Amino acid sequence: MKRIIPLIFFGIVASQDSVLKETFDASAIQAKDPDWPAVMDPLIKNTADLDKALGLDSTQLIREGFRVQVFASSRKEKADSLKFHLDNIMQEPVFVTFEVPLYKVRVGNCITRKEAERLQARLNEIGYRNAWIIRSRIEPQKPY
Repeated sequence: MKRIIPLIFFGIVASQDSVLKETFDASAIQAKDPDWPAVMDPLIKNTADLDKALGLDSTQLIREGFRVQVFASSRKEKADSLKFHLDNIMQEPVFVTFEVPLYKVRVGNCITRKEAERLQARLNEIGYRNAWIIRSRIEPQKPY
């Protein structure tokens, strides 16, 4: 038994020697540049200027705004169920986001805080009294 263990050890070391002889050439890797989203400049008022600045790709606009959060849970099923319910009774878009450790149900794509306050009041009227406004990235509105 004492002779078998050293033989196994040397056998493993010898087999790893062939792995160590392999080389890696980092210059052979062709990395693609990431597609970074464009950030909307609030100083650009004209949509023609905006389209020119973005290369006519308005799908990657990111804009800061407000949403109203109505629920948070560690269970995705509960959040999805509430989203389904709110989708049926609200005209505003409803989102489920995951921020460790909670799934959060948020409503709306409000550009101004006043707009978010009106949405919060509507949610309060239909029974979501603990809804609160949060600053969030919102989906862009479609160009006219």
